[in-house]
Amino acid sequence: MSPDYMDPLRENRSLPPFFDAFGMTIEEIDQDQVVVRVDVPDAFYTMYGAIHGGLLAAVMDTVGGMVVASHLTLADRTATHSFNLNYVSFVRERSCKCVGRLIAKAQNVATVEIEVLGNDGKLAVKAIGTFGIFRNKNRAEE
Repeated sequence: MSPDYMDPLRENRSLPPFFDAFGMTIEEIDQDQVVVRVDVPDAFYTMYGAIHGGLLAAVMDTVGGMVVASHLTLADRTATHSFNLNYVSFVRERSCKCVGRLIAKAQNVATVEIEVLGNDGKLAVKAIGTFGIFRNKNRAEE
C-alpha cells in the first residue's frame, strides 16, 4: 500500500495544472504501478494525425516520477536523472494509457520502466528512467 498522502492523487485532486492541459487522469497509483489515462487534446496531434511524441515523453516522465514518489515519504523528493525512450508505433486514437513500474530502488536512486499503450493494448513507446531520491534530512524518523 502506498502512503496515505497519495490519496488526493488517487482521487485526481491536488494535481499540477499541466495534468488538465495534457488530458491526464490517474487511474491507479500504488507501489506496484501507476496508470494514467491521457485523453489527448487536439493541440497535441501532429499534422500526420498521431499524438506528438513530446507530449508522450512528458507524460512518461511524470508517471516515472509518480512511481518513485509512491515509495517515498511526503518530505522526500525525486527528480529525473536520465530518461531513455523508444517510439515503436504511432498512437492515433483520442486516448492512450501510460503505465509505470518500479524496477529497482536504492537509497538515493530508482529505476523505472514506463510504457505507453494504445487503446488496443499495443505498445507505442517504451522507456527506462533513472530518478534521484532526495531525502529530507530534517524529517522525523519513521
